[in-house]
Amino acid sequence: MVYDKKIMQYQKLKRARRRKFQTRLIVLLLVLFFMVYYIGGGFCSRNKERELRAYINKVNQLVDESNKVAEEFNRLKAGGGISRNILGERLLQYSKEIDGVNKKSKNVDPPQLMIEAHKYLEIVFELRADALKRYKPALFDALTDQDLEVASSQVSSVLKDLSLSDRAYIFFSDKVRLVLDNEEIKDTFPVESKFLKEDNVYEKTSVLSYLFQLKGIKSLQESHGLGVISFSVSPKEIRYVPKKKLYVLPKTDFVSVAVTFQNQGNQIEKNFFVKTTLKSENKTKEQTEETVVDTILPEEKKTVLLKGLKPAGGGTVNLLTISVGPVPNEKNLDNNAREYKFIVE
Repeated sequence: MVYDKKIMQYQKLKRARRRKFQTRLIVLLLVLFFMVYYIGGGFCSRNKERELRAYINKVNQLVDESNKVAEEFNRLKAGGGISRNILGERLLQYSKEIDGVNKKSKNVDPPQLMIEAHKYLEIVFELRADALKRYKPALFDALTDQDLEVASSQVSSVLKDLSLSDRAYIFFSDKVRLVLDNEEIKDTFPVESKFLKEDNVYEKTSVLSYLFQLKGIKSLQESHGLGVISFSVSPKEIRYVPKKKLYVLPKTDFVSVAVTFQNQGNQIEKNFFVKTTLKSENKTKEQTEETVVDTILPEEKKTVLLKGLKPAGGGTVNLLTISVGPVPNEKNLDNNAREYKFIVE
């Protein structure tokens, strides 16, 4: 009986020691877990920060290379005054340099947090490389073609892609800055990049103006001249009366005039009037409707609609005069105006 009691006490003591050991083991494991978590987490955090900084540094090197090409490209475009051989050589060099940047960007392995942003960077350099590859052929086509319509569209397309690359870089930069802010990295950021110095440089007016400059039109004797090509009156005339040299319009309260005119000089003309004037036999005061044309390129045609003229009815003769310009230094004014005599039934 005494023996059994001692055995029971021993087993109880043994179980107590086991629980105490298990408790100590659990505490020890918890301590180790928190040490691994915090120390390891801190290590991972520092490693992540190093990866992000290294990535930004690589990207900034590529962007700096691209910015240097852009600076030279804009300087060449703005400067002029060089031979076509030198122009071609420099454009070819710029194309090679930006193509090299594009290839380098594809070898950059972005950190996990930058994978999405890096896609925009690849688009940036692909657009720039492809655009500069197309720019020289398009530009030299324009310099040899008499009709600049097609060639100017090609040059415009190239410049538009370069402008899109600038937009894509803004998306890239914004996403990178968001990641860096979330990771509380304050002293590292992507450098700025804008390939085209001027906004909307790809618009037709700007492109043609640049092409005319390269083609040497500025060195020719300047000529200024506008001309009315055609016009149509609404409502449309019913018939023409040869003896009276006038048209007959159906009964109406108002007439409108669509005027087509052309720049027949070799300079870009800006801020001139297109005007219609209506006079009637029984009205001493003439009516006028006019509009201002902002700009028109050499050989370009445009059409404007002028309305609101109130003709006299009852068989009264109305005289409509349509005129365009003149512009400063215009010498031949014979085709600047046309007349249209009519009555309203």
